[in-house]
Parts: sequence; structure tokens; C-alpha cells
Amino acid sequence: MRGLLLDVPEELDVRTGQTGAGVFWVNPQDGTDRRLVGLVSGRVALDGQRYLAVVGAEDLWRLVTYRRDHLQHKRRVYREDIL
Repeated sequence: MRGLLLDVPEELDVRTGQTGAGVFWVNPQDGTDRRLVGLVSGRVALDGQRYLAVVGAEDLWRLVTYRRDHLQHKRRVYREDIL
């Protein structure tokens, strides 16, 4: 396993569809200062304890750079008028 493991907050414990939700660090002195830590990637149970698995900033760049259509070829249309 790779990433961060966080204790599941009570608010999220009853909700199951949290994959992809943002995880933020909130500045204790300024509640409006929030910084993205990562995205929830799933839930993990270890020794009876439940945790949230979070993909951190170290791996988030892959989401931006990964092209899902890189194996799909563009369909070429044959037209006599442009040949």
C-alpha cells in the first residue's frame, strides 16, 4: 500500500461514497486557511481499526498527466475532395 492513512472522522464513518473527496489541513489559528493534503482513495481495515487511505500530493500529479485516450486512434475519414 502506498499513501497516507488517516483515522476516519465520525462524520465520514457513516458515509461510504467518499472516494475522491478532498482532504484538507485547516490552520488552527485561521479557520479560513485550508490546504489540500490529498484525495480519499478508499478505506482500509488493519487490526480491527478503520482508516481512510489518502493519495497525497506526491502522487496527485499522475491524475493530471495521465491521458486516458492515448491508445485510442483518431478515426480518419476518407474524402475525395480534400485529397
